[in-house]
Amino acid sequence: MSLGSAKEVENLLGRLGNLITCDQDSDLCSAKDLIIDVSELLSTESKSIHYDLCLSLTLGDNGLLHFCRQTVTKNQFGDAKKSALEIIKALLEKQTSKLLNHAKEILLVSQQLYRVDVAAKVRIAALELLGALLLKAPPDVISQHLDLNSLITSLCVSIKSAKVPSVVHHELELLGLLTFALPGETQGQASFLLKVLCDQLNRHTGKRPDLTILAGSVRGLTYYLHHFPHGAEDVPELYKDLYGRLHKIIDPNLQLPKREAPRVTLELLHQHAAKFSHELLVRHRTLFPWLLRWSCAYNRDDLKAGRRAMDSFLAVVASELELNPSKLSHDAFCYLVGEFSRLLESGVHPGETSKNSLPGVSSTSYCVSLAVRGYGLFAGACKQLLAPEQLVVLFSTVLTASQHAFYQSSELLDTKLASLPTFVRALAAILKQMPEVEWPSVNGVLELSVALVRNYPDLGAAQRAHAHTAILALLVAATSTSRLSCILHLWVHQSILVTCSHDTETADEGTAAKNIPAEAGGHWRGVADEPTSYKSYLPLWSVLLSAQRASRITLPGRSW
Repeated sequence: MSLGSAKEVENLLGRLGNLITCDQDSDLCSAKDLIIDVSELLSTESKSIHYDLCLSLTLGDNGLLHFCRQTVTKNQFGDAKKSALEIIKALLEKQTSKLLNHAKEILLVSQQLYRVDVAAKVRIAALELLGALLLKAPPDVISQHLDLNSLITSLCVSIKSAKVPSVVHHELELLGLLTFALPGETQGQASFLLKVLCDQLNRHTGKRPDLTILAGSVRGLTYYLHHFPHGAEDVPELYKDLYGRLHKIIDPNLQLPKREAPRVTLELLHQHAAKFSHELLVRHRTLFPWLLRWSCAYNRDDLKAGRRAMDSFLAVVASELELNPSKLSHDAFCYLVGEFSRLLESGVHPGETSKNSLPGVSSTSYCVSLAVRGYGLFAGACKQLLAPEQLVVLFSTVLTASQHAFYQSSELLDTKLASLPTFVRALAAILKQMPEVEWPSVNGVLELSVALVRNYPDLGAAQRAHAHTAILALLVAATSTSRLSCILHLWVHQSILVTCSHDTETADEGTAAKNIPAEAGGHWRGVADEPTSYKSYLPLWSVLLSAQRASRITLPGRSW
């Protein structure tokens, strides 16, 4: 970005300021176009001083915040104000540190537009900007400039009127977000805010629900449950009543016209499953088939939400089995182990369609991966509840299914590689619990783990993180008992051979990786275009060698 670009931004903002006193339709359209032109100039990723100058001009005395302040009561500029708020929000998310100096102005402008403007699109944009600031800015910066009591009062009054569902959706979400971002400041009003959120949840899970408002109340509760309730209000009856409402929303048989409400409910269960542990155990026979259907859905957003909720559900059940054994948890164990067995059979014999799969959905690879992961999570419980010979049979079944899924299934290699870390980690967990281990079993796990190393250069960043965790789990299991110590030596030996079996990267190869041929369109096409050398494996070895200094390894959605 050149200095000329900064002058152009200044010119555009000057023309925008001149339009504030105009009321002609053509001028109103011009205002929005000028704001979009400013956005396009700022879309560069340059980190030069000229970019900082443009950013300063955009938010300065004659910038977008000034424009919003001057047009608070000018409803005819609705589209322009909406665009300005959206641009400020985008800048806040990308350049947080540079926008914190404007936190006070952003708070004032967003609250003014929310309270005064009559257009729903402007009020929603103002609420979204305010929410982004709450998530990005430090609590002390927010608390200095935010009149919390006044904002909460305005939100609750508007929610009670419920004139525009889309606005109410964002108001409910912001109520929950306030408790998440400012737990200390909202502690005195936490009970009241919970009542507001629950009232909307109860009202819109009845006979005449508004799915937009329902989704907003669930989003608000998702934020609320991070820090509240606590003390005398943190009682089982609350979670029982709350889960009863949430359970209705995620019924896949409802075929809702809008699916945001079940998606955000699944996300709530993913984040707070431990709070509903008793209710999840009570309804495990209904919940598991439902989550399986969401996890095998056609829609990718449904599928993603379902799989995250399924992971948390299984983790909570596994924890309850080991920490709080009871008849209820034992019943859940027996049911889920039977379901895992059925899913493995459907994977080995793919012609047999799972009764819980959605019609026409090819979910064999996920079902096998889910069953293997479930057995891995339940490894400790299996040792407690199964006879030694049953544990051996279970391990053999899981190993056979894993080998078949990776070596013999017709799935694409990328799909099989995505499941391989799950197989290795689950097998390591079960192997650690077995009283006796035979060489064929050890060798089978070893071959899968070395296959993971061999294909390591082809994994993406997220898949590599899971591969690190899986291999570390196997090596920790190998060092936990003398009967598995051979795994450590054999794995290190074979993995070093795999690493050193590639030629060292030459200067010509390094240059070729950077100079993309013209027929490739001048764009980098991924790791497949890079030559594989020993350097391709260095990230793996770096993680393994530094693991001895780490007490905990955390991944998105799970930890080890």
